[in-house]
Amino acid sequence: MNRTRYTEYRSHSPSGEEWLGDIPDHWAVRRLGLLFSQSNARASSESEKQYPVLSVSIHDGISSKEMNDDELDRKVSRSDDRSLYKVVQENDLAYNMMRAWQGGFGTARVPGLVSPAYVVCRPKSAARSEYFELVLRTPNAISELKRFSRGITDFRLRLYWEDFKTIQVPLPPENERQLIAKFLDYETAKIDALIEKQRQLIALLQEKRQAVISHAVTKGLNPDAPMRDSGVEWLGEVPAHWGVKRLKHCLEGNGIQMGPFGTSLTGVLREPSAYCVYGQSNTISGDFSATSRWLTEELFRPLAHYRLEPRDIVLTRKGSLGNCRVVPDDIAPGIMDSDTIRIRTRTADLAPEYLANLMHNARYVEVQIDLNRRGAILPGLNSNVVGNLFLAVPPPAEQAQILDGVGVKLRRIDGVSDRVHEQISCLAERRTALISAAVTGKIDVRGWKPPESKTAAEVA
Repeated sequence: MNRTRYTEYRSHSPSGEEWLGDIPDHWAVRRLGLLFSQSNARASSESEKQYPVLSVSIHDGISSKEMNDDELDRKVSRSDDRSLYKVVQENDLAYNMMRAWQGGFGTARVPGLVSPAYVVCRPKSAARSEYFELVLRTPNAISELKRFSRGITDFRLRLYWEDFKTIQVPLPPENERQLIAKFLDYETAKIDALIEKQRQLIALLQEKRQAVISHAVTKGLNPDAPMRDSGVEWLGEVPAHWGVKRLKHCLEGNGIQMGPFGTSLTGVLREPSAYCVYGQSNTISGDFSATSRWLTEELFRPLAHYRLEPRDIVLTRKGSLGNCRVVPDDIAPGIMDSDTIRIRTRTADLAPEYLANLMHNARYVEVQIDLNRRGAILPGLNSNVVGNLFLAVPPPAEQAQILDGVGVKLRRIDGVSDRVHEQISCLAERRTALISAAVTGKIDVRGWKPPESKTAAEVA
């Protein structure tokens, strides 16, 4: 954060709280229990039962979007009985007991309902709660909240009201709290706008990346190469010397294999053994060193034809359809699971690395997969859909040239993308630091005034 833009308070005093440090002399420190009371009111009237169900995000505070099932208390999810939900009023502060130590706080802007697993904190005065939400989301405060949470592991931590109310927070005068909130609304909005522009740039770079690959694997690298109609509507023209083949005609005898039925894997172990079981997470991440399931030698033998070999290609069948990876040379012995499809190419016809690029980035392959998904009785890919994909296939030597040529262009694009990601990270850090500095008294915003016009704001 560029501190030269902001002044500091003239004098500070110890707050008495290690996480808070020194605070301005005229600020106070108060227990949250003196500022808020707990509300356990449930939706009792018909009008309250019509309130929207709200959720608390660790990133965005309270939103009026319906909560995901995994955020709801199990009893509520089953019965959908709104009388079990807690009522929040405008300006209430609510937090998720299990996510408080991650910043799971929010101020309600409208009346609503929250899960019984949430704690609802009602201000004891007319003071606005937004300031305290900002305080409780600062990194030092989150560490303090974690210290007060109870549980054996991070995933089990809960912050109960009895502990929450004892936590000490800084308390500037009310008019100063309002000014801090307005200052941060304005300044963070500018930072957020810059971050959004950077994200849009990343999206454009991603589109450019895919376009580079898609053009190369359908038209080749030579712009002067004679072209011919492929005979496939969504493929269009291809270089005249390329083949147009169904994938199944470029494979070894048993080139496409779906993973075993789930019942075949009932003996899977959760401790390391002779053979690994690889699944969707490995295919999506491309990391085949991370496994949590294993088979003994005895369990592996009848499943040996599902084994993964170096340079096999694996696809996901469910969820993120079409993710595709080349199995690395150093893969530990193991099989794929039921969510995976294995492809084994004749490398003299189709290099695995080239096919992986087609499956990931060629628009015409994506179109075929989408068409088959829409017409399928059951969701997901299967060996028939994959085997019947039409592909534009260059000679093997040209496949290698295309991969090399595309690689040079992609490294340039990825270099720009990495720098943009770094800028986003710096802006996010600046945002966090600015909020923390303002709500803990490290900068003095009492002389701040919002610009009088949009032009002035842009200049600022």
